[in-house]
Amino acid sequence: MQCIKIGLKINNTSLDSLISKGIGPSDNKMSSYNKICSDILNQKLRSNISCKLKDEKGKSYYTKCNESLITIKNDKIVKLTKLEAMKVMFNGGGR
Repeated sequence: MQCIKIGLKINNTSLDSLISKGIGPSDNKMSSYNKICSDILNQKLRSNISCKLKDEKGKSYYTKCNESLITIKNDKIVKLTKLEAMKVMFNGGGR
């Protein structure tokens, strides 16, 4: 519910407004909200997985990595909490 409320607030609406218009949780108009919330809240991030990286000279090597929710800000990778990821997605931040 918190995720849906975040999305509605970002889009300048509220649950009360939707209810007054007869829009319920299973209404097609809510599908994008439900998808974003489901994708983020049900995300299973893996730990200690094998990954291939390159150093600054372009040489490849293997190491262990942890998956994270991220965004790109000013050409830098920024790790996000689930709450921050919700805000990015509802603001059109994409994947």
